[in-house]
Parts: sequence; C-alpha cells; structure tokens
Amino acid sequence: MLSKIREIRAGGKVIEKTPLLVPSFSSKGFWDIRQVYNEVQPLIDRPILVSAYDIFYEKIDRPDDPAGLIILDSGGYEASKDADLSDYGDYSPNPQEWNEELFAKVISSWDIPEPTVFVSYDHPDRRVTFGEQITDALGALPGDQNSAREILLKPESEGQRFLDIGALLKHVESLAGFDLLGVTEKELGGNTAERMRNIAALRRGLDSIGCEIPIHIFGSLDTFNTVLYFLSGADVFDGLTWLRFSFFEGHTLYKHVHASRNYGLEISVDELDPACWFDNYQYLRQLERSMRKYTGSGEFSEFEWNAEELDRAYKHVVENKGGM
Repeated sequence: MLSKIREIRAGGKVIEKTPLLVPSFSSKGFWDIRQVYNEVQPLIDRPILVSAYDIFYEKIDRPDDPAGLIILDSGGYEASKDADLSDYGDYSPNPQEWNEELFAKVISSWDIPEPTVFVSYDHPDRRVTFGEQITDALGALPGDQNSAREILLKPESEGQRFLDIGALLKHVESLAGFDLLGVTEKELGGNTAERMRNIAALRRGLDSIGCEIPIHIFGSLDTFNTVLYFLSGADVFDGLTWLRFSFFEGHTLYKHVHASRNYGLEISVDELDPACWFDNYQYLRQLERSMRKYTGSGEFSEFEWNAEELDRAYKHVVENKGGM
C-alpha cells in the first residue's frame, strides 16, 4: 500500500504528520483575500498555505499567531497568468514584479513562532534542469529546528507541459536532501490515471532509497481526485477549491446550486460564501480523518461517500496500461 502516515521534519524534529489537506489563501482569483482570510481565521486550527508574494505586497496579513504549521509558497502562482485545474476565469490581477530577491526578503524577515515549510522559488518564465532546481533550492532555503525545506519541481524546458518523471528519478538521491517534495497537479500528466501512475512512480523511487519524505500536490484539494492521489502515494494537498466551490457528500459542487439544495432558496450572496467556507473546512477535516483511518485498515469503506467509486477508479488504474 503506497499511502501511509508520514512525517514532516525540520532539523530532525517531527513538526507534523500526514496526510494533510491544507486550505490555501491566494490573491489570485479573489478581490480581497485579506478579508476572506480574516473571516475564516477563527475556524483554522490546522496547517494553512499562504503566498510569499501576497505577504510581500500586503495582500494578506502575516499570520503572526498561527494555529499550526505554515506552508509559505514562493509566489510563482500569483506572479503568473497561469491557472490551476480549479480555476474558472474569476478575478486574476496583472501580476506585480516578483523575483528571487523579493522572495528572499520575505524569508529573511520571517519570524513566525510556529514551524514553517519554505517552498523553493519558482516563476512561470524560469525553466532550468532538475539538477539546477535542486542546487538552487538547497542553497536558498533555510533549514533549522523550526523550518522545513520543500522543493517545488517544474518542467525543465520551455514548451514542456508535464514533468518527466523518469528523468526526475535520476536525481532521487539528491531529492532526499529536502523535507518535502512538491509538484503541481496539472504538471503531473494529461489525465487523472497518468497523474496517479506518476505519483506512484515517484513514491516508489523515494522508497527505493529508503526516503520517506512526503509528496505535496499543489492545486489539488477536492473530494475525489485528491483521494486518488493519496492512494497513489501522495501525502500533502492544497488548493483554492475549498473557497471556490462547495463540498457535499463526496461531491465538489457549484456553490449556488449547493445553496439552493441545502441552505434554502432565500440565502443571500453575503451569507453564502461564509457558510460554504465553514462547511468545506469541516469536510476537509473529516476527509483527512478518513485518509488516516485508511492507512491502518486499507478499507475503502473508510471513505463514507465515495467508497465504491474510489475502489473502482483505483483498481482501473492498477489493472490497466501497466498498472502502478
């Protein structure tokens, strides 16, 4: 079984255990992400992800009293006009200047008491080899008793849409120098089955050298595919889906349809978003508990709403085109 409870370590100390479903906050797609964050902050009692870009440009308040682990993304998503798989054409501002020097300023001034995962710098216009990505990340990211280092791996050349997992695995021993390994959902492959197989190959490559670092899938936080990636060997998942849609009984729904079905036809627009955010956060907590139970039992029945569908989808990938 590729899915299991793994540890996030900083300086040899365990700072968190997986699986983790991490709510993200980003100015990309939201008119006022500070207001969103301030509204839901009282709910948060687990790790979150924020962007160094948003911290630098004061689009979101620095989480000075966080309830748990902070994942500090390097800001490549906000600095680009690129989209993840959950984007649907909402507010996307023209990006401001962003580079390694500005990212380094955020890191050097970071004094949050809670442990922080620092994600390596990426930019949509920057394409270098895996070897260079590894060297640059090891040199730029702090590593101490309160800081974990995560490399976010990107395709090596212009025009390359997906990660070449075979080429990446040639560097597997160097990847063991990080505390987490990150990839984006959309760059793992052209369909869900391909992404699952690539996650499994990456996990087995790490296992082959006795490396238990968690795999983090950026941009994946939904009620179904996220679980399939977990079953394939990934451990940490984040995304903005929990702010954009509604989670209900195993489905990821358009918020206004969910409102009509479950909140009543009279609920106002101002009431709808906070109601969905609260319910989605609770849903993620429950799904995370189901994932943890699965690591012990191996039973798909741990996933209350999608047990049969997940079982069928996972077996399809395992049994077709070379399996996992």
